[in-house]
Amino acid sequence: MPGTTPALSLTMPRHVLVPVAIIVLALPALVVAAAVFQPWLDPKWLFLDVVAAAREADECCHIAFGFMSQLGIIMWACVAATGLFTALILWVRGARGAAFSLTLFAGLLHGWMALDDALLLH
Repeated sequence: MPGTTPALSLTMPRHVLVPVAIIVLALPALVVAAAVFQPWLDPKWLFLDVVAAAREADECCHIAFGFMSQLGIIMWACVAATGLFTALILWVRGARGAAFSLTLFAGLLHGWMALDDALLLH
């Protein structure tokens, strides 16, 4: 029909969904497995916050202290930026329904989680 905009589709074709799902599920699992099974440093130092690891360690400060913690903060921030950017795009397109609310809330929540993780607010 002329003058109508097509509805937003949030589905992906199967030939796209399967590789994306493998990447989204396998990549984080491989990173965690590499951190846990690496032979050079006790894995707990990688997962602790940088300051907490420096306080508890016998010798201060290995470059890998808090690596996974910092990686988690970066991931929170990336997800927050993606959610807020998606909400902005939906708002500009005039789609202020459930998808807009979901992406806006998800972006704000993940932004708060990034701040919480970075500043140790919890």
